[in-house]
Amino acid sequence: MYKEKGDLVLTRRDFLKLASVTSLAYGCSQNRLVSVRPASEAVTSYQLKLLSDQDGVIGELSPLEKLLDSEIYESPIGLVNAHLGGDLEIGNFAFVVDPSYLLETVNEEQLIATVNSRKGIANQDLNKIRDVSDKAVWAMGNGRFGAAVIETDRNLTYQRIKTMINLLSDRGVDLFVIGNEPNDPNTPWRNDFNRIYQYCSMATRALKELDKPGEISPPGLAYYGDGGYLGRFLDYSTNRANQNSEKLPFSVVSDHIYCAVDNVVDRIRSIQSEISKRGLKLKYYVTELGFPERLIDDSVVDNTLAECFIAPCLASVMGSRVVDRLFFYTLLDTTNPGLSLIATQNGEVKPKSTYQAWKVLAKTFARIRNCSIQNLQDLIRISGKRADGISISVVCSKLVGQNVTVPTLPREKVFDVFGQPCALQDGQLLLQPRPASDLTGPAKIIISESR
Repeated sequence: MYKEKGDLVLTRRDFLKLASVTSLAYGCSQNRLVSVRPASEAVTSYQLKLLSDQDGVIGELSPLEKLLDSEIYESPIGLVNAHLGGDLEIGNFAFVVDPSYLLETVNEEQLIATVNSRKGIANQDLNKIRDVSDKAVWAMGNGRFGAAVIETDRNLTYQRIKTMINLLSDRGVDLFVIGNEPNDPNTPWRNDFNRIYQYCSMATRALKELDKPGEISPPGLAYYGDGGYLGRFLDYSTNRANQNSEKLPFSVVSDHIYCAVDNVVDRIRSIQSEISKRGLKLKYYVTELGFPERLIDDSVVDNTLAECFIAPCLASVMGSRVVDRLFFYTLLDTTNPGLSLIATQNGEVKPKSTYQAWKVLAKTFARIRNCSIQNLQDLIRISGKRADGISISVVCSKLVGQNVTVPTLPREKVFDVFGQPCALQDGQLLLQPRPASDLTGPAKIIISESR
């Protein structure tokens, strides 16, 4: 499961060009090269492994995590900004880079955080930002899937895009999402399909010229409409590619989903329909899946969000069988702490119960081989089987004001979304009702070992 990259010898300057707080924003002067520190100050891959804190866990693993015995990065379920978590386990992750900033300072470090993380994980404490950046490099060099979202609000030259691609690819980035949410009604270039196509073409050309691996995606779609915007863009792109006798300059479609649990699968199927009805062989990644605004505004307690939103949403996406990867939003958003799965205090991180639920669900679906969803009258059941022979089911009630009972088999074990065992009543699991229309009832996880 590891990427073979050999022994990396990278300078601190290399790491400082990587995303840190939400990112260490990086740009390139057209006329000046950025000097690096002497090789004597290089950080070796062995030192990075020490930085990684390989156990990577605050506290003990839950009983379910011990049973599953899975690495978090073996899962298709990732996390936006997961590299910011201090000693937390780091799995597959996405982050934002902004090429509009310039890093031109010679012989000293200059760090510029993006607007999303102005205060930063440690009030821009340089040593902590260094550690975050080092850990991100280590993670992407050791099996973690890294997705970089390159902001394109300002015009980009080919040389700027090539520089970004080269830098990020050298650090292990696997997916390059070129731009962000063009279908947002406030985006001035929302209908400029030529611009989107051109930037994707530049990124694809850069990968080819640099002889680097990686996937290219057009901008992630904001959660608006029913997929019609994507359909129009795909029509434009296929027509242009056919006219130029070339392949599409992207292989992935990225989507952002912020909605009630009941609407998640409908959204996924509408996007997939736009891809499949055109006969295109594109991967489908959900690069942001997060809380709808009402849940944040109403300050729904973390345990409720964990049990009644995060778990059923993640499981439903997996049960749809059409999403190749997903990233929950987010480990840390300093502009809206309600979206974050960790809290920060004096530069230190404290995981919320929502983080634990995300981690348990990610490990539950690690090594998953097949999965399906049943939307029944009284409950939702997402079932699957892992490569190691473990069968899993995530179940939750759809009812309001009354419980649902689910029979279990003697060989089955039941856990809550935090990984703790659940008591049964005469061999039956009691599912509690949904507390609000945007949510389901508290989800439970049923495990059956057949190794």
